[in-house]
Order: sequence, then C-alpha cells, then structure tokens
Amino acid sequence: MQNILSGAALGVLNVVVVLKNLVIGIIVAVYMLASRKRFVQQGKMVLYSVVKPRWASLITEELKYADRMFGGFINGKILDSAIIGVLCYIGCLIFKFPSALLVSVIIGVTNVIPFFGPFIGAIPATLLILIQNPIKALWFVLFVLVLQQLDGNIIGPKILGNTTGLSSFWVLFAILLFTVLPTVLVGGLGKVVTLTRWPRVILEAVLKVAIFLSYMVAISKMKEIHRVFEYHGAEHKTIACYEAGDELTVENVRKYTRFHPRCGTSFLILVVIVSVFLYSVLPWSSTGLRVVFKLLLLPVVMGISYELLKWCGRSDNLATRIIRQPGIWVQHLTVFEPDDSMIEVAIAAVTPVLPENPEEGKW
Repeated sequence: MQNILSGAALGVLNVVVVLKNLVIGIIVAVYMLASRKRFVQQGKMVLYSVVKPRWASLITEELKYADRMFGGFINGKILDSAIIGVLCYIGCLIFKFPSALLVSVIIGVTNVIPFFGPFIGAIPATLLILIQNPIKALWFVLFVLVLQQLDGNIIGPKILGNTTGLSSFWVLFAILLFTVLPTVLVGGLGKVVTLTRWPRVILEAVLKVAIFLSYMVAISKMKEIHRVFEYHGAEHKTIACYEAGDELTVENVRKYTRFHPRCGTSFLILVVIVSVFLYSVLPWSSTGLRVVFKLLLLPVVMGISYELLKWCGRSDNLATRIIRQPGIWVQHLTVFEPDDSMIEVAIAAVTPVLPENPEEGKW
C-alpha cells in the first residue's frame, strides 16, 4: 500500500510540475509577443551600437529574410495541418470511424511536425480505433495513407511553395542528400572501422564535395538541363557586358566570358566549403545529434556564404580571387556557351529590370 501511495504521489507531483512549466511558458510567451515591437527596437539599438551601420543593415536584412522564410513555412504548415485535420474529420464521419473528432485533432496537430509528424500522429490514432474496432483500424490506416499522399503531393507543396517560394520535397531532398547522407555514411563507417575525430571530418568533407560534384555532372548530361545551362551562359555574358558599360547587342555580349563571380553555382560551392569548416567543430559522439546540429547551423552557413559571394562580386584582390576560384571551376559544369538566339533571349530578359542609374545596380 505504501508503494502504491508513493507512486501515486510521485505521479501527481510530476503532473503538477508539467502544468506549472506549461503555465510559466504560456505567460512568458504572451509577455514576449506583447512586447515584440519594443524588443525589436531595442535589438536594433544594440546592433547599431556594436557594429558599423553598413554591417548592421546587412544583418537586419538577413534576419528579415530568415523571418520571412521561416514565418512563411510555419504559417503554411499550420494552414496545411488545419486542412488535413478537417479532411480527416470529414473522412472519419463518412466512413464512420470511431472517435472521429479526437482522431482528427491528433492527425491535424501532429501534421505540423515536418516530415515525421504524419507517422507520429497515425500510430496513436490507429491504436485508439483498434481498441474499439480492429477492422475499422485497418481501413483507417489505408485512409491515412491516401490522405498523406494527397497532402504530400498536392496540398502541402501548393501551400508551402506559395509561402516560402520553394517546393518542400526538393528542400527535403537537398538536405538529405548534401547534409544528412555524408554524416550518416561516415557515422556508419565509424562503427565498422575505428576513426578518430579528424579522419571523420576529412572523410565527411570529401564525401560531401564528391556527392555535390557528381550531382552536377549527372544533371549536366541531361539534354534539357544542358540547354538550360546554355541559357545560363547567355545570362552571364549579358550581365558581364552590362557591367563593362557596353551596349547590349548580340555582337557585344558574345565576346564576354560565360563565367561570373556572383553565380548561383559559386554560392552552392561556397555553402559546401563553409559548411566543411563550420561543421568540423561539431561533436561526433552521436550521428543523430550531429545531424541536428548541422541542420540548426544551416542558416548560418548560408548567410556566411552569401556575404562571401557579395564580397567577391564587389572586390577584386588576392583573397577574393582565391575564394571565388572554386566557384569558377565548378561553373564549367553548369555554364555553357550559348547560341545567338539564347543571347537575344537573355538581353530581352535583363533589359527591363536594369536600373536607370548603373550605380544602383552595383553590389
């Protein structure tokens, strides 16, 4: 009896602690949301007092961009999850699944969790129906699979693509291929062969660069993509002609190089290189934990890479030439010589967006 009472008391205490933390969290969240404008103003004051105004403005712009992207994703995901919850409730009513409202709430709420949320929600919802009707539980599993296919291929990409400007599938694919896969491969090899810290870091870096270059070579061999890369070259030549101050004609554009220091390819290889150095300090004690840290640092890696790209675009010295050279090398895989018709298209596309004052177009 004493053990039962002790267990009950401990359980009640744990519940009270959880409720207390929940209440405190809600109070703090409400306070911070209510004072968010004041916090932003104070943060700007601190930022402009610590760094130069030009750098403070750049940091502010990057933070605004990150807020737009993450805010758009969160808002889109909440809307997507609400739609899935409603569709699940309607389906449960049509097929007469038990506990329709509770099951739909579970599916809708857990769908907010990226990638793994649908599976997390489907398990307790299925168990809840299984207790009452095993046959209905089997039909519910099929229904959830169909619902998630609808979400993953139609609803989700449409909403999240509109809110972030990106397809969620390709974002996930890129993260898995270039960020997660090298770490998982090296972590798996470390369980078979004894590897110290720096051999793991070097091997992960080599794998990451090899995967990136292999991907670029593979897509450049595709006929349609090769043609896109020829238009890419036309765009580079046109920009180079404009920046040199020449008139944008086919004859003038043709004589310029197809390589450009501010190319998106250069940005991608900078992201790879910066990530190699930045991720080298992360722990290898747990492969999963390392992957989580890498994902959390990804916005920092991209921000640093972007600033390096801008610096290389507006400065020409030994340091910037060294930094941009890997990007120029990789552009041999993504930028090809265009024909005259492609140059005409590039001129027609670039001309309407050129500023009246050329100084405004400088980085």
